[in-house]
Amino acid sequence: MKTKNITIRIDEKTLEKLRAVAKYEMRSLNSQINIIIMQSIREFEDKYGIINNPPES
Repeated sequence: MKTKNITIRIDEKTLEKLRAVAKYEMRSLNSQINIIIMQSIREFEDKYGIINNPPES
C-alpha cells in the first residue's frame, strides 16, 4: 500500500500524552497515530458499513 504524508495541528499537551502512550506501547509516534486512525475507521465501518470508494480530497 502506498503511503502519503499529512500534516496535523495538535496542542502540545495532547502530543506529549500521545507520545507517552506510544512509548508505553513500545511504538513510534507515527505507528501509534496510524493505529488510532485505523481503529477509528473500523469503528465507523462497524456502525455505518464498509467504505468502498472514499471521496478524493
